[in-house]
Amino acid sequence: MVQPRLKFWGWGYEGDVLSPDEVGWLESIWAQQFRVPQFDLTSPPAAEEIRLRPPRLTIPAALLPICTTEHYERLLHSYGSSFPDSVRIFARDFSNPPDVIAYPRHAQDILALLDWCHRGHAAYEPGARNRSRLSNGPHSGGHLRP
Repeated sequence: MVQPRLKFWGWGYEGDVLSPDEVGWLESIWAQQFRVPQFDLTSPPAAEEIRLRPPRLTIPAALLPICTTEHYERLLHSYGSSFPDSVRIFARDFSNPPDVIAYPRHAQDILALLDWCHRGHAAYEPGARNRSRLSNGPHSGGHLRP
């Protein structure tokens, strides 16, 4: 059985969408909050339309089983689920995605990742959902930035 992919642009799984009534309700709540009459509807981004800069790190052979630079994974782990992050996602601003996503299986994997980061001057950011992000840029505001 194939597990559905998580949305990189919001909560839940790809294919799970709000009904028109739910969208209308949310728009009315946010319009009240921001004191505007209405919002322009922006469709969720598609992974294919987002261009990411190339990863700046090369995964060592020993870490290939637990690391990826795959496009969707980098999108998925670029932001969290806060309102400011959602604004960036819907504005299609993925100007600074993580370079590598790691899925450590045990403590030895974490030590190997930390050693690689130390040797390569990369930042290691532990994350939720049993994954981590790596970049050769400094950590700033919860995201990896060059």
